[in-house]
Amino acid sequence: MGNMIRMNERAYLRVNDITGNTINNIEYIELDNGFGYYSKRLFTQRFGMKERTIQRREAEIRNRTDYWRYCIPIEGYKNFYSIALLGINKKNLRDRNRIEYIQFLAMFNWDIIGTVRPRNAKTINSVRSLMDGLNNALKKRYKDHTITIWYNVEQNPDLSGYHAHFVLKTNYKNNDAIQKWLKHYLGKFETSHTENTIDSSVHIDRFQVNDTWLEYITKQMDEMPDGYDLLTNIKI
Repeated sequence: MGNMIRMNERAYLRVNDITGNTINNIEYIELDNGFGYYSKRLFTQRFGMKERTIQRREAEIRNRTDYWRYCIPIEGYKNFYSIALLGINKKNLRDRNRIEYIQFLAMFNWDIIGTVRPRNAKTINSVRSLMDGLNNALKKRYKDHTITIWYNVEQNPDLSGYHAHFVLKTNYKNNDAIQKWLKHYLGKFETSHTENTIDSSVHIDRFQVNDTWLEYITKQMDEMPDGYDLLTNIKI
C-alpha cells in the first residue's frame, strides 16, 4: 500500500504520499476527526454503487460549497468519496452504514436540536411537508444567514402518526432567539395552542457535542429511508 500507515484499521495520508506520486496506491484516507473517504474502486466494492452512478451523484453536488463533505479531489491523481454520497440516493443507505453516516452528520457542528410531534400527522409526507415549510420560513426570517437542517421522521410509539427529530446549524449568533422562534413556529402545528400541549409536542434545545443525539435520531433511518433529508439555504 505504498506509504499508507495503518493504525487500528485506519489509513492516514501523509504529505509525501502526494509529493512522492504514490497516491494511486492508497484506497482510503481519513481526516483528523475520523471521517473517511474511499477510492472509487473501494467505494464501489464496499457500498455496491456502480462507477457510473458515482459520477452522476458527484455531478449533482460538484458546485456545492460543501462539496468536500462528499468528495475530496486531489489534483492530478484521483477522487476519494465519503459515505455522504450515498445519502443523495437514500436507497443506498443501510443500517450497517449508519455509524459512518453519523460521522458525516457530526462534521456540521450543529447548534440546535429539536423534536416536533404535530397533531394529526398521519403520514411521513405530512411531516416532511412541515419540515420543508420550516426550512422555507427560516430562509425568509434569517435570509442573510446560512441555515442547514437534517431531520428524520419516525412513527409515534403509540402508532398514532409520525414525528420528526432534527438538528440545525446556523451562523446566526443568537441561538436563544432562534430556539424561541422555533418553538413558536412549530407550536402552531399543535392545534389546541395551550402551553402544556405545545410543551409536550415541541422540544427545542442546544446541541451537546458529546451527547448521543445523532445516534438517537438516526435509529430508524433503515426502516424509513424516505423519512430523512438534509435541507440548506447555502448557495450551490
